[in-house]
Amino acid sequence: MSAQKTTRKNSGKRASGSGGAKAATTRKASGNATKKAPPKRGAQSAAKSRAAATVETGGSGLAKEIIGVLIAVIAIAIFIAVVAPGEAILSRGIAGFFRTLIGLGAFIMPFLLLIWAASFFIEKGMAGSTVRLGLGFTLILLSILAIFALTTPAAAAYPEVIFKEEHLVMHGGYVGGGIAWGLLELVGEKIAYVILVGLIIVGVVLIGFSITGLITRVRTWV
Repeated sequence: MSAQKTTRKNSGKRASGSGGAKAATTRKASGNATKKAPPKRGAQSAAKSRAAATVETGGSGLAKEIIGVLIAVIAIAIFIAVVAPGEAILSRGIAGFFRTLIGLGAFIMPFLLLIWAASFFIEKGMAGSTVRLGLGFTLILLSILAIFALTTPAAAAYPEVIFKEEHLVMHGGYVGGGIAWGLLELVGEKIAYVILVGLIIVGVVLIGFSITGLITRVRTWV
């Protein structure tokens, strides 16, 4: 009888032990499942963020392409109007306006605008930024216009001759004439040329060309 009681007690202990172990295993499994739930929500939020970023990038890319097309259309229209205005009132008005405003620069500006427009279709332009590219081209154009104005006959002695109508059209226009006149009055002709050439170099650097790289190539070639 005592042996039977001992056997029952041992079997009861084993049953209770196995049941406790199963319960503990179940609790651990449910705990692990509970802990793994938050990463799923985090993954969903990360996926939503990536999707939103993709939509935003696509929208900005579309806007850049539209701006690039508009700039290219304006550049071509200005060039045609300046070169062959014809009899149309608007074309002749555009040609007269730009020839008086920027003189010979009216033939140069459309090409710079076309190059700038092309940068809107490239993910990484020459300077890595369409804004820097536009600033560089603007600085170069203004400096060239001022140099054109400085070449006006007798401009060094009489800066006011720059603003005569026939000189405006054949040189730097009002824009280049204004810059040249200011430099002639302040620093004189020779220093004006030095300053303008320096500004052209700064514009070239803004576009993305490296002066250091150029010097290195020349030294290597020599």
